[in-house]
Amino acid sequence: MFIVLLNMVVWSIVLIIAFALTCIAIGLIIGSIIRATIMKKRGKRTKKVGLWVGISMIAAPWVMILGIYLLSLVSDRYYNRWKSPNKDICLAVMAEDNTSELYDLMAEDVVTRNDISKEDLQDYLDKIDIKRVTGEDLEKFYRGANAGKYYHYRVYTSTANGRSQPCFQYRMYDINDKGGELYISGVDGDAKGTEYIGIYYISYKVGDEYIEFGEKPPSELHARYTSPEISDYGSFTSKKTFSYDRKYYIKVLDSDRKTKIVIFSQDNEVLTNFLPCDARKFQGYCWAGDSYDIWIQASDIGLVCYSLSGDEWVLNENAVKPDDIISKYE
Repeated sequence: MFIVLLNMVVWSIVLIIAFALTCIAIGLIIGSIIRATIMKKRGKRTKKVGLWVGISMIAAPWVMILGIYLLSLVSDRYYNRWKSPNKDICLAVMAEDNTSELYDLMAEDVVTRNDISKEDLQDYLDKIDIKRVTGEDLEKFYRGANAGKYYHYRVYTSTANGRSQPCFQYRMYDINDKGGELYISGVDGDAKGTEYIGIYYISYKVGDEYIEFGEKPPSELHARYTSPEISDYGSFTSKKTFSYDRKYYIKVLDSDRKTKIVIFSQDNEVLTNFLPCDARKFQGYCWAGDSYDIWIQASDIGLVCYSLSGDEWVLNENAVKPDDIISKYE
């Protein structure tokens, strides 16, 4: 999601600058023409410098914007980029009498290797019993005014399989009016071929129950979790970081010689805290990439996981560390 927002901000700044330069250029052109007209009436000649400067100021930024746009088209074509997966997926999953299209949005490679049929997908949809919606109720899941309340969409680049692939994670909230969450992830661009593009994995959650379908997409390198102060500690950091959907964030404090993990809501409200280890032994924490699991590593306790249970994060001795989280102990 950060990449999407960054692109929007950059494009907005570029367009604002281009518009401002265009307004200034128009002023210079008009001023130059008026001055030239006045000088002509007086029988004098002028070089009309303002006219040519104004034309250059109009042409330069818009030529640059056109160049950036063309480069983006070339890049999208090279990566076979899927333009609007969140909207396409939302319509296929949530729209009335439209579920057959969801199968066509799955990556051909995943379907082939896992021998997934339309019947398998239909059985899964029947199992989770998604409530179909229309009109404004449908729009809120992909472009509503308060989009963050109903869905979270983010992109990342993976090199886990030896080549660069743009991937996506798309999560919809309040499904079936039961607080259900629908999580869909996959690949939205691959230079190797279109058969690798599409949905890889679907998960529906109600309470603590997960109902899964498909296979996990290429993993994300958690470079954003790495801190210079603990660069030898893999994916782990001691800095403030957010959960995958920015619903929670963590600050690390010291309390009576213990490390205190303090968890805040996105509204900056303190929710809870726990003391996992000796402050002198602490070697960082890391959010899981697709859940609210918090992994802690320290020289006195090794590598442990705390999972959300109710309103608290409790030690989960049965947790298995995801492959994309790199620990000091590997």
